[in-house]
Amino acid sequence: MELIETLTQKLGVRFEQARNGAGLLFGTARLRLRKEDFSKVARVVPEIDEILRTAPQSLRTGVRFAGLGSAIGGDGSPANAGATLARGFSRLGMDTRITGDFVSLVLAYLRSRGGEEVGNLLENALK
Repeated sequence: MELIETLTQKLGVRFEQARNGAGLLFGTARLRLRKEDFSKVARVVPEIDEILRTAPQSLRTGVRFAGLGSAIGGDGSPANAGATLARGFSRLGMDTRITGDFVSLVLAYLRSRGGEEVGNLLENALK
């Protein structure tokens, strides 16, 4: 799990925090991107299925509700996606400083393996 190892080494977070934080980001992207766009992201993260599968139920539920809120203009609306992610990272014991670095590292990983287009897909999904 190269991405997870990178996150733990560069941020000093625990393996579970790195994996679950990545699950939060990719789960959000899966809900907010068109299927074909999410497939582009998934192709450059070989371990994405395991990351998504092992994310805690509480994070998956929060992301699912955020997606539903977006559909009806509620809490998960695009203006509140950052707040939803911040709550998820807070549940993982990460503060806002680490959260910003975490997202930046994941985006850099995607861009290095899939190019600007793939990085931009995730970045736009998280806004």
